Amino acid sequence: MSRRTQRGALPDSSADDTVRVRRLMEKFARLLVLNGYSPKLLARDFSKICALLDEPRHPRDPDRPAFTAELVHVLSYWYTDPLCLDDQGHPRPLPASGPGLSVAALVRRANPRLDPSGAIATLLRHKALKRRGRLYVPTNRRVVFDPRDATAPARGWLPLEGLLDTLHGNWASGGRAGETLEATAINPAFPTSQLRALKRHLKERGLSFLTEVDSTMRRGEARATESEPRSTIGLSVFVFEDAPKRQARSRSRGRVKRR
Repeated sequence: MSRRTQRGALPDSSADDTVRVRRLMEKFARLLVLNGYSPKLLARDFSKICALLDEPRHPRDPDRPAFTAELVHVLSYWYTDPLCLDDQGHPRPLPASGPGLSVAALVRRANPRLDPSGAIATLLRHKALKRRGRLYVPTNRRVVFDPRDATAPARGWLPLEGLLDTLHGNWASGGRAGETLEATAINPAFPTSQLRALKRHLKERGLSFLTEVDSTMRRGEARATESEPRSTIGLSVFVFEDAPKRQARSRSRGRVKRR
C-alpha cells in the first residue's frame, strides 16, 4: 500500500522524476473528477489510450524542462542587463567564453550546473543565437524550438504543470484574496472568417506583453540579495480554438424521393 499525505496526494520528491510525473497525472485526474468524470472510467480509458501509443524516440530526461526554461533565461539576461547592451539598447555580441562577459557567464548565471557549451549549441541549433565572426549575438528574445528536436516537447511541461497547480490552488482557496491570476476571455460565436486576423493580432500583443513581463521579473531578480529565497514563476499566453465540425452534405440533397 503506497504512503500518502493527509489530502491523498503522493509524497513530494523533487529528486524523483517518476513521482513528479505521477503527481502531474494526479492533478489532471482530480480536475476531471471535479468535473464529474468517474475515476474508474478514466483509469480504463487512459490504459486504452496508452496501449495505442508508440514508445518515445528519446529517453526521458528529468532535467529537460528546467533546462528549457533556463535557456530562455540566458536570453533575458542578454536583453535586460545594461552590461550586455550597446548604446542603442541592443544586445552586444559576446564571446563564447573568456575572463570577461561571455555567453558562458550568462549560462552560469541562469544555472551554475548547466554546461555552457551544450547550452550554446542548443541555442544555435534552434536559431536563437548566430555567430558574428568569433562572437555570438541573439536573434530573438524567445527560443522557437524545432519540433524535431528532443528538447522541444519540454517547453510545454512547465506551463501545463503550472496551470494545473494554479487551478487547484485557486479552488482550494475558495476565492479568498491572494489567489494566483487565472482569467480567460472566451467568445463562443466568433466568425471563422476573422480568425486569421485575430490570431495575428493576439500573437503580436501576446509576445509584446510577455516581453514586458519578462523585463519586470528580471528587474525584480536584479534587486534581490544573494541570500534571498528564490522560486520559479511564469506566465503563459496561448490561444485555444474549438473549431466546429463541418457538417457533411447529405447525398440525397437535391434528389426527389421516390416511393
